[in-house]
Amino acid sequence: MQVFGQAKKDKRENECSKELRQKYDTELLTLLGEKNRRQNKWFGKNALHLKKYILKQQGKWFTFLQYEYVDPTNNRAERDLRHEVLKRKISQQNRSNDHMQSYAMQASLYMISKHCNQQYYQILHDSLTNQLTG
Repeated sequence: MQVFGQAKKDKRENECSKELRQKYDTELLTLLGEKNRRQNKWFGKNALHLKKYILKQQGKWFTFLQYEYVDPTNNRAERDLRHEVLKRKISQQNRSNDHMQSYAMQASLYMISKHCNQQYYQILHDSLTNQLTG
């Protein structure tokens, strides 16, 4: 966790770069014992599953250090979707797969329009036009 905190601090204080990302990728591999397999101190079933998961996603953990527009967490996306998810749950309007997919598509278009500061009906119109003209 200290590595992640330091990486977020470095992003605030330094410019994003591929080198900064590679620095933290290397540090993570060192912590996991991949640089020196004899130092491997991971014990227990859960620890080994966690290590495998981290290694499977190798090279993706510190993407936010290379690109300015990438957040270190997905909290913003979750906050953006929260209102729509609550609305869907309260109204119970997704009783079939067709309705669920329709609502998901419309909610996605609405969030895109909100994020891009465009009119929802214009994005919906453009999307439908593209689908129909193919």
